[in-house]
Amino acid sequence: MKTKTNYFSLAAALFTITVNLAAAQTSPKHVIIKAGHLLDVRTGKLLSNQTLTIEGDKIVSITSASEVKASAADVVVDLSRATVLPGLIDAHTPHQRP
Repeated sequence: MKTKTNYFSLAAALFTITVNLAAAQTSPKHVIIKAGHLLDVRTGKLLSNQTLTIEGDKIVSITSASEVKASAADVVVDLSRATVLPGLIDAHTPHQRP
């Protein structure tokens, strides 16, 4: 049950970020997502302490957390206690209305 809650929280956070970025009519901002674990969907490896950088609506880089320095204008999302699955959606999780 806790895992489903974590997935829902992650989806809600990413949705909120996407909506906020879409509403901004200025140049694309960077969203920095600090992931405790990240599934590399190309290799199938689970990586630790990774950072996703999103510009507009695209992931522009995935690097080690130690390599990324966020600026004051960046939006930083701390998911250091979560596993991030970039580009994947868990379609088997039932979505319920509150």
